[in-house]
Amino acid sequence: MAKFVIKNATVDRDYKALAQAIESDLAKKGWCELSIKESKRGLSANAQQHVWYQQISDETGESVEMVACRCKRDYGLTIVFQDDDVGSILSWQFEKCGFWKLTDEQQLKFMKTIQVTSLMSPTQHYKFRDNMREGMRDNGIFLEYLNG
Repeated sequence: MAKFVIKNATVDRDYKALAQAIESDLAKKGWCELSIKESKRGLSANAQQHVWYQQISDETGESVEMVACRCKRDYGLTIVFQDDDVGSILSWQFEKCGFWKLTDEQQLKFMKTIQVTSLMSPTQHYKFRDNMREGMRDNGIFLEYLNG
């Protein structure tokens, strides 16, 4: 089976190659498989997240590293736990290591070792940033997007 990755598919030749691959698979097997995946988020989303970590650090006095860990824990874990691909595995790992029984300080240190935002799709990362803005607003810290 042919595998095609098409990014920003506006070029006719991409569509033609895809159509040929589909026709070939259908002729050979009588079926073909097509999956559509969301693209990785852009640098601006990552940059925005780190600008906010610095802003929160400046306003709370907590280190940028600990702010990042706190935000991943408080605003990101619930999103990743709901993910069809990695949610159940990550949730199981947290339960098995007794994460929820750890102190706040221990949890934040543990978060240094766990990928959270890098596991997110662009849609999930947007939700993470929205959760951060809302949570920080409730604490008197107003986070704004770089682009206005």
